[in-house]
Amino acid sequence: MIGPSQWKNPPQLPPEPVWISAPSFVFSNVENLPTGTHSFLSPLAQAEQVTFAAGAIGSDARRLQIRLEVSCPTPEVAAAMATQLTRTTTLLKNMLDRDHMKPNPNDLSGVLVAGNFQQRDKRVTGTWPIERGFVEALAAGQVQ
Repeated sequence: MIGPSQWKNPPQLPPEPVWISAPSFVFSNVENLPTGTHSFLSPLAQAEQVTFAAGAIGSDARRLQIRLEVSCPTPEVAAAMATQLTRTTTLLKNMLDRDHMKPNPNDLSGVLVAGNFQQRDKRVTGTWPIERGFVEALAAGQVQ
């Protein structure tokens, strides 16, 4: 039965209009994913469930974000994951600073350095603000 009234455990659907949920094994082989995302996605292989959602920030439809929701097997795994995601973000920022480069809000560097992560019990959440220029570049096939 696929009808909601037949579900024993109804899914927790994100409020955003665009979302994707994936089991953790999808992230165990990140070689098929964009190169710049490997360090951000490989920690997700330890999760039980991963959901990415995209939508407006609050009531302002002009401001967008990608939101990450991760369910982990233990609070310790969740804490380690949040720490690793934060360290990866900081490392990318430091690498750009060292090379005297600024993150470009219209490409993946601008999105990834703006990541913010928290852990609560067995859950990890993250957000990345998205600029309009990034969405336009993505739609035009200019993001690699």
